[in-house]
Amino acid sequence: MGTMLHQTSLSMGISASELRKHRDRYDRACKRLLSEKEVLGWILHECLDEFKEVSPSEIATAYIDGDPEVGATPVHADDAALVTGLGTEDSPLDEGTIWYDIRFRALVPGTGQSVGMIVNVEAQGDFYPGNPLLKRATYYCGRMISSQYGRVFTHAHYEKLQKVCSIWICPNPPMNYRNTITRISMTKQVLVGNAILDPAEYDLIEIVLACPDGDRQEKGDGLLRLLGTLIASERGADERKAIISDEFGIAMSERLSDEVVEMSNVSKGLEEMWYHQGVERGFEDGERTGLAAGRTQERERLQELAGRLVEHGRSEELSRALLDERLLEELLVEFGLDGQG
Repeated sequence: MGTMLHQTSLSMGISASELRKHRDRYDRACKRLLSEKEVLGWILHECLDEFKEVSPSEIATAYIDGDPEVGATPVHADDAALVTGLGTEDSPLDEGTIWYDIRFRALVPGTGQSVGMIVNVEAQGDFYPGNPLLKRATYYCGRMISSQYGRVFTHAHYEKLQKVCSIWICPNPPMNYRNTITRISMTKQVLVGNAILDPAEYDLIEIVLACPDGDRQEKGDGLLRLLGTLIASERGADERKAIISDEFGIAMSERLSDEVVEMSNVSKGLEEMWYHQGVERGFEDGERTGLAAGRTQERERLQELAGRLVEHGRSEELSRALLDERLLEELLVEFGLDGQG
């Protein structure tokens, strides 16, 4: 039989609006941290081939063009006057608005000219938002390509078209994605003959998924260690700061220090809310048979699952699973709590 969620009177004390406020704080803190140029330098260095031979600090100072835009500046794609502008929103007359978390232009090293690419970085806390992340990332790239008309080039000057990259940072991915960086790009496949093509003319879209494993990332794990420390850690602010400055050479400015403290505080508060919300939720039989033993067993399974997820730094998945029966069943199977083993 199917199961239905039953929220107890205690769990009602953690309202949806309260949880949403904490999540909004977390999202804002993520964006501010990821938009720091020194952090973006590490992201570009380890995710994109164009920046492999340049140090993260040099990328931050010499190759990130201007200040990254963070989720607030509207740019209308139909406004042909904005030939050189970049913003975080595309809003053509006949389509809905799309907001980019972070968007900026980066200069490509070694080209001998100011060849640029447009980079979008997304902090994606919910790995299952109701739509496939890769298709969403592909759409974002498509929009960054098409929106260049009237801003980067006009008429038929497609030679000015710039490469676009959409990089998705997922601080709470499912187990099979943890400790991974995956890149999807445009490549050639010559079916007949030996045609020679210039990559600069077709390698125009890249998508990256970076999925840290929180505090399980060890020293030497590079970008995943940095991302885990920044946005997926249970460590206190002082320990986070030490890792960021000592291991990655990122100067701890007053602003960055404040952002790390804010992230540490909001992460702790949000994790406690997810845990208590989950533990205080029980289950009823789908047919509401009222069998106390069945309810007790389901509650015990949920409490065990909550503890396992907190132990693995995956508290957020519990609150999603309480609203998504398919995800709940997957987690129960993953941790051997489905009663089949």
